[in-house]
Amino acid sequence: AKVSISREKWFKQISECMKTGKVTTVEEEIGDRVYSLTLAPIPDAGYLNIYGVDITERKRAEEAIQKDEARMEALLRISKYEAESIQVFLDYSLEEVVRITSSKIGYIYFLNEDTKELSLNSWSKDLMKEGTAEQLLTLYSLDEAGFWGEAVRQRKPIVNNDFQAPHPPKNGRSEGYTALYRFVSCPVIFNDRIVAVVGVANKESDYTDSDVRQMILMMDTVWKYTEHRKTEEQVRKYRDHLEELVQQGYAELTRSEARYRMLFDKGNDAIMVHELIEGEPSGKFTDVNEIACSMFGYTREEFLRLSPEDVNTEIDIKSDGVFIEDLNKLSHNLFERKVFARDKKELTVEISAHVFKFLGKKTVISIIRDISERKSFERELVKAREMAEEANRSKSLFLSNMSHEIRTPLNAILGFSELLMRESALTGQHGEWLQTIKNSGEHLISLINDILDVSKIEAGRTVLNAEIMDLWEFLSTLESMFGITIKEKGVRLTITTEDDVPHYIETDAGKLRQIFINLTGNAVKFIDTGSVTVHVYMDIKKDASRLIADIEDTGPGIQKKELDRLFGTFEQSAAGIKKGGTGLGLYISRKYARMMDGDITVSSTPDVGSCFHLEINIKEVRMKEGNEENKKLPIIGLKKSERKIRILIADDEPANLHLLRVILKPTGFEIIEVGDGKKVLECFTNKAPDMVFLDIRMPEMNGYEVIEKIRSNEKNTRTPIIALTASAFDEDKNEILEKGADGYIRKPFRIEEIFKAIHAHLAVPYIYGTIESKTDKKIPVSIRKEKSALPKELIESLLEAAKSIDLDRVLELTEDAEKISPPIAGEIRELARAFQYEKLIDLLDHKRGKI
Repeated sequence: AKVSISREKWFKQISECMKTGKVTTVEEEIGDRVYSLTLAPIPDAGYLNIYGVDITERKRAEEAIQKDEARMEALLRISKYEAESIQVFLDYSLEEVVRITSSKIGYIYFLNEDTKELSLNSWSKDLMKEGTAEQLLTLYSLDEAGFWGEAVRQRKPIVNNDFQAPHPPKNGRSEGYTALYRFVSCPVIFNDRIVAVVGVANKESDYTDSDVRQMILMMDTVWKYTEHRKTEEQVRKYRDHLEELVQQGYAELTRSEARYRMLFDKGNDAIMVHELIEGEPSGKFTDVNEIACSMFGYTREEFLRLSPEDVNTEIDIKSDGVFIEDLNKLSHNLFERKVFARDKKELTVEISAHVFKFLGKKTVISIIRDISERKSFERELVKAREMAEEANRSKSLFLSNMSHEIRTPLNAILGFSELLMRESALTGQHGEWLQTIKNSGEHLISLINDILDVSKIEAGRTVLNAEIMDLWEFLSTLESMFGITIKEKGVRLTITTEDDVPHYIETDAGKLRQIFINLTGNAVKFIDTGSVTVHVYMDIKKDASRLIADIEDTGPGIQKKELDRLFGTFEQSAAGIKKGGTGLGLYISRKYARMMDGDITVSSTPDVGSCFHLEINIKEVRMKEGNEENKKLPIIGLKKSERKIRILIADDEPANLHLLRVILKPTGFEIIEVGDGKKVLECFTNKAPDMVFLDIRMPEMNGYEVIEKIRSNEKNTRTPIIALTASAFDEDKNEILEKGADGYIRKPFRIEEIFKAIHAHLAVPYIYGTIESKTDKKIPVSIRKEKSALPKELIESLLEAAKSIDLDRVLELTEDAEKISPPIAGEIRELARAFQYEKLIDLLDHKRGKI
């Protein structure tokens, strides 16, 4: 592509780079080369350095690899496609060729080189802009054919990336056909003869040598399949005709030698006749046709001195004798054999054998087809499939390990950030820093999730998990998700719904949320001024309810040449490269939409804006409104009960154990901590916990083994086990649950997920706090009076622990205070959890002034 950077775009990039002071890397096409340009600003000096690296060959290599993979996937789909006719098979194959070249239309013409006539065989549904298929001109003389005839005349591929420019041989397009802008035509050569011409057109960007190569390789394989299918159909017709003649008697055939010879030598397959002789199960040949002679390398006279055993490498007198008896009962059969030609070349053949009696003797007529090439291709496909599966397994293993190694420390980072953000003692600046840490961690997790999602999609490991979703609630929170960004940018985000949009739906809620967040997030990310509108509505039909959303923005828009590759993996528009990200969000979103029987399409006008159109099938669900009163209130303790609830937490990462302890112990749970699988079993037996939070990857004994051991030794009572894992794969979740776990929480987890799991299995009654700030909270006089009920030694020990800022010791002593006065114990616990040690000391020390 002859593209150069516009002055306006270039100066804008430089200006933004100088303004932000950040090093920026962009990819640009300059002439026919692609460069990676690094802009390194030095704001104080008022200039920037630009470093350029020519990455043309790398980009071409990447594109070639991607296209090779796409072609192999297409060939695998074609090889599995069950078509009732050659025509249906070719129609399907053409659509695959159109798809892998990113074209809009395509066609296949058959060529008769003897008559020099081109006959239209297959065409895309969009080949005509109006009218019907009957209006297509289906027969051309090669001399009269326009541009598509050039590939035949020159016996090579023809490419034209400017079809609207004057071009002498492009005549031939009749009225009603779609206008052509870019065009490729390739001859299909089989056995040194041009048998067909395939053409594709109207790719958004220029056609390249890589496109031509993919077309040639693709159609070469497709044509071999076609010839195979043709032969199959000919064999079927010939076999049916032969059976009809056999029923009339072999003698009838031989009455007319000329007629018999014409029938016998007609067709593309070898035909052999051999007589079965008593005591010689393989028999001897009595007739063969010319194709058989050519296939095996013997003359007819030589053949008549041979038996099937001489050319059949797999023949077995005993087993084939039994086989012949079976043939005798069935009249005919179809099977495969390995055979030797005269030059010792081994062939794989398919034999259709018919047994009948001729002049009182058992005779077999065999129609033999050489399928060596087909078998070789099938082996190549199997090998390619196995290699692809092995590559996917290796990639999945790597990504699984990477996920665990990254998610594990992020669990501690995000968990403690969330805990600290709940505390009222934070200064405004500290709160901002924590929010930055939390946002950065969550951004890193989103990038990792994108890469893992693509891996699961490509490996076929993504499944739909239908559940009930509160659509209204999700849409109402969508705006708040991007609140900070739109406020900083000064743009408007408007979310509207039609009256017929249902409150509750059944769908894969996680994937639908991800689609909405990806599409809305992109719109917000790429817009600097103006507005983003999300409009949700329904299209209800007899057989399905269709949820539709239009996400429209007034941003920079997308260039036409970029639209075609927008939904590819690691693909970004020019604006996307500047804004960052993996370039995977749209690819994942479209894949998910298509899994839900829908799709995502886009329309865009540069400098005006873009609109992404989402459609999926959903199921409407009617539900009663639940009580949401305590849903978002923080949990600060447990209501008084007869005994402590004991929870065993197991993780080999000290930071994760610490996080769980800080979440659970201040709330009032008794905690048992262990760091490996064997200790889990010891503590489970000796301490009898009410519930277990178990990391799956641990030394000594992993989580799977621990769960199996616990479940095998349980008798009457089943203890809830919640698995904690950094794995990103759904099948790992299924395996964990099948082993006997009662629940599954993925790291990094949210604090409410832990409390929710405990409540679901133990039905513990929580004490909820308020959303208001605790900074100005006054300690009630009644609580101060309760302090007098505590022993002096206990108060002094609490004061010492508070002055030492020893949270664990304060919480341990609070358990003793709980037995005497639950109200004062609750207040001490809440102040300690909030790190409000000054207030705690004021509460406990009578010498300090009132708060």
